[in-house]
Amino acid sequence: MPPFFPPTNLAVTSALGSGVYKKDNTLTWQKNAQNRASEVAKYRIYRKKLEEADTGYVLAGEVGADILTFKDAGRVNDQRYTYVAVAYSIYSYESARTASVTDLKFYAKC
Repeated sequence: MPPFFPPTNLAVTSALGSGVYKKDNTLTWQKNAQNRASEVAKYRIYRKKLEEADTGYVLAGEVGADILTFKDAGRVNDQRYTYVAVAYSIYSYESARTASVTDLKFYAKC
């Protein structure tokens, strides 16, 4: 199998969600130039609570190979979440994880 690399520059921003106690986290990343574009099938985003061990990551969602953003809506506003992303190849295997990013607690303005 050819080498396969994770996306780059993973970032997260938080905004007020559908309720006063909810937040929406939007993740963005860039394609890794070391991957052949034709070999990237999709991107997967994994989430865990900040205080959990790395074994706590669960699949938050996945998007197509040409989509470089993911909205994780309806998170609890005073809970912090940590995310990683991977590229998933047409050969059915994942790249290594990106460096993790963590959101902020987010409160509605009074």
